[in-house]
Amino acid sequence: MALTDKKLVSHGQMLIKALNEAQTAAEKEILVAEFLQARVTWENKLKIPDFDSDLEWLNCKEPLSFSGLLSGKLCVLDFFTYCCINCMHILPDLHALEKRHSVEDGLVVVGVHSAKFENEKSSENILNAILRYNICHPVVNDSDAKFWYSLGVQCWPTLVLVGPTGEILLSIVGEGHRKTLFDFVSAALKYFKETGMYFMLKLT
Repeated sequence: MALTDKKLVSHGQMLIKALNEAQTAAEKEILVAEFLQARVTWENKLKIPDFDSDLEWLNCKEPLSFSGLLSGKLCVLDFFTYCCINCMHILPDLHALEKRHSVEDGLVVVGVHSAKFENEKSSENILNAILRYNICHPVVNDSDAKFWYSLGVQCWPTLVLVGPTGEILLSIVGEGHRKTLFDFVSAALKYFKETGMYFMLKLT
């Protein structure tokens, strides 16, 4: 499974530790740039599978895919379920991240709702939660958790960061990682802009 790949886990843990220890923004940018240079040149780099075509999408006008509108973006996948209090705790972090970096900057946040209980599979219930918690980004109803299992996600919440060409970059498990998330996203966007690895598309 992708997120349990030993190489991915080890490199991600080392990066997170180094980012937490770094003192300046310049140091963090160097750490992330070195990490991304290594990641995108892996011979067997891990690619994100695309969403099944029959999944229902909320908060957007058309389904998204990594071969379509998400291509060329730094994508943050938020694996959540609306009855999970820990998932609700990181929503302010995602709101703040989206205020700092827009789609035009190259960032897209996508909620992947992978239900734990039967009632959580309902798109109507998910939509009510989206409205209740003021979630503004697209959300896909992964009702049977097929996408969850395809990546080897193991708990809620889990953030999976995906690069412009669909490579899995980093996973962040649990809450309380706002600083790490912000540091990584800011430095990664700068890296991808400077290396010309992303292009701008407007999501509808």
